[in-house]
Amino acid sequence: VLSERIGVPVTLSIVYAEVCQRAGLDVRPVGLPGHVICRYTPDGAEGTGEAGEADELLLDVFNGGRVLTRHNCQELVRGAFGARVPFKEHYLSNLLPRQVIQRLLHNLKAGALQHGDEERAARSIDFLLALYPWDLDEIRDRGMLRERIGAYEDALHDLEHYVQYRIGARDIQTVTEAVRSLRRQTGYER
Repeated sequence: VLSERIGVPVTLSIVYAEVCQRAGLDVRPVGLPGHVICRYTPDGAEGTGEAGEADELLLDVFNGGRVLTRHNCQELVRGAFGARVPFKEHYLSNLLPRQVIQRLLHNLKAGALQHGDEERAARSIDFLLALYPWDLDEIRDRGMLRERIGAYEDALHDLEHYVQYRIGARDIQTVTEAVRSLRRQTGYER
């Protein structure tokens, strides 16, 4: 990020927040859906109950440090997901370090999948599952990826786990059919 002078919103926000914190400024990443920004809170305002919308600065580091209003943040979310995603106040919460890592790993996984690098995508999923072992969506994704690379028994284990605990999921029919197919392929018909 520093040497190439490029980055995605989450990496730029990490660097920006770290530099500001070392300079004594309380700046933290904020995880809007689809975009990471930063929040500056003046000294002493946070934790005293005195901080309010007027005291904070929301900054879009990715777009040149543009100062954002809460309305701008709503527009960013709407621009990424359309009106179907209602804006919720918790979208403006500071990210915990674990959540920042999760965002980074999701970006790495998506980039690897876009470039057809299944090995890198699998590593990202493994790291995500190390952070959140019961993330059923990642277990499903790992299972589907394992099926594509021919690791059928491992894929079957993951996808059966998903089907067992995600009964009402929108994709349950698709995943259930993948489980049936894998059972036939591996000889684990039940």
